[in-house]
Amino acid sequence: MAQLFEIDQVGKREDLADLISLVDAHDTPLVSTAKKGSKPGNTLMSWQGDAYAAAVSTGTVDGTDVSSYENPGVNRAILQNYVQIFRRTIRVSPLALEISNVAGLKDELSAGIAKKLVNYFCVSY
Repeated sequence: MAQLFEIDQVGKREDLADLISLVDAHDTPLVSTAKKGSKPGNTLMSWQGDAYAAAVSTGTVDGTDVSSYENPGVNRAILQNYVQIFRRTIRVSPLALEISNVAGLKDELSAGIAKKLVNYFCVSY
């Protein structure tokens, strides 16, 4: 029995959206919340960090007395890093810049620079 399934169609056109998705502040929370301002005063930078306690899934029986306490500053620590220089260069040919029409881009060079700036400041742990 001959059948034609969508996956087997010949000549089917690609559905390419006229946009490009990039990372946003939710993907880079540390960098997005980091203070932007003057240049570092030293190569070693320090700041205080804290973390929420682990989630609790057990309940408390009504009317029971408190028998233990938690330290709210148990996860607090001093975080440090050294200033480093990273270089991520791009190169766009004159034909790619002036003639090509890429979906979602007005200017290949500007888009490339903006993309590398975001990647430039992303922190990996």
